[in-house]
Amino acid sequence: MGWENCHLHAFEIGDERYGMQFDDYPEDELDEEAFTVVTAIGASERFTYDYDFGDSWVHEVTVHRVWRMAKGLKFGVCVDSANACPPEDVGGSWGYENLLSVLADPSHEEHQHLSEWVGGPFDAAEFDLALVNARLQSVR
Repeated sequence: MGWENCHLHAFEIGDERYGMQFDDYPEDELDEEAFTVVTAIGASERFTYDYDFGDSWVHEVTVHRVWRMAKGLKFGVCVDSANACPPEDVGGSWGYENLLSVLADPSHEEHQHLSEWVGGPFDAAEFDLALVNARLQSVR
């Protein structure tokens, strides 16, 4: 996604919950660091990823295919996508919609403040496939 992994999050895969085990985590939560993606997914075709419990970014992930390669690629690869990642702490989907609306209207009273907050021009349609694949190299 491009987020900085600085918020609480969890994966719900089948009947299991994988998370950070931080503070008052649920008793049955498994430590996400103890599993690889392939091991955790198993035969599951769908799972959810909840990032930033305050903003509640809940992603439904569909697994189209899992295979092991004896040689060649050692990491996951993104072959296609669309749109930029919403900024951290934007306030969930409602906050992101508000941000885009304000940034599209230079006369809006919050335009300058939010433009500075996102660090300058923000293109919601931008997607950098090479950057995403570089980041995937760190996922085990």
